[in-house]
Amino acid sequence: IYPQIDSDYREAGPEIADDPVLVTTDDSLLDFKIASVELPAYVINGEGDREILIAARVSVYRFEEQEGISND
Repeated sequence: IYPQIDSDYREAGPEIADDPVLVTTDDSLLDFKIASVELPAYVINGEGDREILIAARVSVYRFEEQEGISND
């Protein structure tokens, strides 16, 4: 399973592993959005069950405010 790019990491569920790779951005609208899929998830769908063999590894944007440069 490949998580959807630009979806919110916080709402992704157990198919995505904890501790994503963080990618800094100056765009606050991208904060916590999935930037890329490093490794897809491997899931087995059984009779009424869903077993996650390997959770997906993703990179996630994190907003970092840029400090202004002052020439005083």
